[in-house]
Amino acid sequence: MSSPVAETAHLRCEACGRLALHAVQYAGRLVVSTQCGSCGSIVARDPAEARAEYLRDLEHRLQSKPARVLKRALSDPKAFLTTLPRKVAMQPTKLAREWRALLAASRTRGEKPPTTPGHH
Repeated sequence: MSSPVAETAHLRCEACGRLALHAVQYAGRLVVSTQCGSCGSIVARDPAEARAEYLRDLEHRLQSKPARVLKRALSDPKAFLTTLPRKVAMQPTKLAREWRALLAASRTRGEKPPTTPGHH
């Protein structure tokens, strides 16, 4: 099973103050955590707030799915029919991956990276 995909972005770290490449973890369309590539500091959303926002976003995605599926079917019927079985089969895995990313971010909230001698 694949792990959640983390995107990267140059952000100013609130811990070290540097503009650095950060790993940005998503659950669906929701940013749930970032990790500084310079100091390793992790910033995660409030778990209850993140879960509530994720569920609202998921509800919106489910409500808009029929229209998006119809649009794809009409724009390229052959591609739609050939990719449909795999896309349908992957949905439970995709949702489980998103939920795991949300839970993982909740566990890392407030986590500080290990300190090394000579670094404060």
